[in-house]
Amino acid sequence: MFSTYPGLGAIFEIGGPFDFFTGFLNGTQFLKDDEVLTCEALIEYDYIPNANAIVNMTGTIFQTDDRIENIYNIFDQMLLVTKITQQLHPIAFHCWNGGENVYGHFYDIIAM
Repeated sequence: MFSTYPGLGAIFEIGGPFDFFTGFLNGTQFLKDDEVLTCEALIEYDYIPNANAIVNMTGTIFQTDDRIENIYNIFDQMLLVTKITQQLHPIAFHCWNGGENVYGHFYDIIAM
């Protein structure tokens, strides 16, 4: 099914919903302010790569038989989890503020 509809496969990746929303905003006449740009940068450059690395490393942990290497992999994975949790507050703050601006923009178009 994903070979027939490649966009459907892309939406189910970790960064799929973010890419869809970013493409939607880029297709409109919305002028991105600092909050929206910061939100996009934090998600695109911090959250998505670290989440993909965690998913890939989880498979590596289950396939590796060496205990010492697995201990290293688990500590490396915990470092990535720490990086993600460290960025949760800035992501929530900037995306919330950016969402208010996006809502105000589309409310003015639809309701006015």
